Amino acid sequence: MPPKKKAAATKAAAKKKPAAAKSQKEAVPFSRTLAQKKNRAQFMAALMGELGSGSEDDEGDYEIVPDDDEPTAEELAEMRAESAEAEVAEAAEAKPEGAHQPKPDSAESRWLNKLLTFVNNGSDKFKGYALLRGVIQEEDLEDEGIDPEDDKAVAEWCADNLTDEDYAKCRVLIGTQHRVDMEKEMETLVLGEQAGDPIMMFTTRFSYDVIEAMETFFGRLTKSKKKEPLWKTFDKLYALTFVLHSHDHWMFDHEVGWGREWGGAKVVKRLAKEWKDVLGHSDEELGIDKEYMRPGIVCMLEQFKRKIDEDIEDAKEEGITFKFQ
Repeated sequence: MPPKKKAAATKAAAKKKPAAAKSQKEAVPFSRTLAQKKNRAQFMAALMGELGSGSEDDEGDYEIVPDDDEPTAEELAEMRAESAEAEVAEAAEAKPEGAHQPKPDSAESRWLNKLLTFVNNGSDKFKGYALLRGVIQEEDLEDEGIDPEDDKAVAEWCADNLTDEDYAKCRVLIGTQHRVDMEKEMETLVLGEQAGDPIMMFTTRFSYDVIEAMETFFGRLTKSKKKEPLWKTFDKLYALTFVLHSHDHWMFDHEVGWGREWGGAKVVKRLAKEWKDVLGHSDEELGIDKEYMRPGIVCMLEQFKRKIDEDIEDAKEEGITFKFQ
């Protein structure tokens, strides 16, 4: 296995912003949003988000450091402690639930109420939702002289400038308990001991861990598909793709030959094939709805494909493609 070249530290908890000012590249896993099921208005109002983050130039997402500057065990423990303190402080300073309220009879209000009605009417089946793509970017608000932190100003601007057609472009993912469970399982498979850790260290080795994790996943999937209903296969594919999309360091930190020689291209193509086969089935078979989850998952896969095409500089040379349609 090729030696490690560089390391990255993700300091998500220490740098997280309040919900109303989320980065356009953030999305929240269902397992972290269950308590927010009934009010996600501030998350929806502001920003056009795309799931995941990821290139070496994305300041604040990854900090690239030389091997000889990798933190010691003591330094890593201190970083984790600081991250935990920051998370507690953020929770203490968080705005009360419902701080942002869309203006009555606005396009935002109609869209959000319809979504919440759908989720809440699902009773115990639906556990929440996560915004995948919104309608505007933080920069758009700032260009208009609107502070993204000012909930009232944001709500007024949205009501005055955005239409039902604009909100129809939003995409969300609907969570169920099984999808929550699969998400946690795939985090453990891909991230190993780092799953759930607020401070994560990634090196070039992670790109090979991703190959091994995907090979393990497909081995299990081949067996489970013979005895499980199709909706469980869908949920597993969703969870794996979500994790690979969210923790995308492997896309831009891998060595020459990762795709053709080490099997990276093969597992990515296999993932695309599995999705193409699954999406050919009906919504009823997959346990999804046509208004939210079907377009939401297609949007996530389009984002994933775009990142592979654009963020992996040697994708063409290495034969790395993701043709899920």
